[in-house]
Amino acid sequence: IARVKRGQPVVVSLQALPGERFTGRVAWLSSEVDRRSRTLAVRAELDNDRDLLRANLFGTARLTLTSSAASLLV
Repeated sequence: IARVKRGQPVVVSLQALPGERFTGRVAWLSSEVDRRSRTLAVRAELDNDRDLLRANLFGTARLTLTSSAASLLV
């Protein structure tokens, strides 16, 4: 949770639009973690230039917490 910050890139996939990905940035973070579920509420602003996003769609968000240009992948 400490690594989630405003302005971080986010990619969202929606069940209603398989194969589509929407990119954006974290816009808001809750000030506290929910004690029962141990989750943190996060809002993101997404690009919707093709006007595909609608209210009440269910999706999955992916945040990039860290990246390094000096990484080696084998």
